[in-house]
This record gives sequence, structure tokens and C-alpha cells, in this order.
Amino acid sequence: MSKRPQLPGDPSDLYLRISYDDELWDTPQADTLERWSVSVLHRRRAHDGGQGPAATGNCVTVECPACTVEDATVGSMTFYRVHLDRGRNAFRSMEQESEELY
Repeated sequence: MSKRPQLPGDPSDLYLRISYDDELWDTPQADTLERWSVSVLHRRRAHDGGQGPAATGNCVTVECPACTVEDATVGSMTFYRVHLDRGRNAFRSMEQESEELY
């Protein structure tokens, strides 16, 4: 019987940061495309005094004065929202924005 692989960390310490950046505002595809960025953050506690990272459960209280919280980016994604009802050809807009979208 095979053993189930373990996760490298506690998934409850993962957070998403979703942001909309209007970098396309001065381009011809501004009305057709929206670019959304998503960052996957891992929140961990680090004990002051150089003891290194600690599991969330190692502190006596959630607000342990000897711990600081750090968010490390462990991944990112970019999404495009395409507006098909805005009059511009969506295919051409995606093609002009990126070869990956093409």
C-alpha cells in the first residue's frame, strides 16, 4: 500500500492577494481586456532572536510578542477578463497584448 504524499506546509497558511492594475488604460485594447494579478502568499511566523521559522502552533498565544509574521510569495498567476460586448475584436486585442493569449 502506498503512503499518501505529505504537503510541504499547512495549507491554512496560504493566502491569495488579488489585484487589478489598469496598465492597459492607454492601449487600444483597454476597453476589451482587463489584467488581474493573483499572488499566492505563504504566511509564517518567525521568532525574534534568530531561532528561525516556527510553526503557527509553537507560540503560546496568537499574538505572541516574540514572533513576527512574514508573507513569502510562493506563486503567481495573471488572468485576463475579456469583454466581448465592447465593440473591439477580442481576438485582435488578445493577440496584440501577448503571444501567449494568441
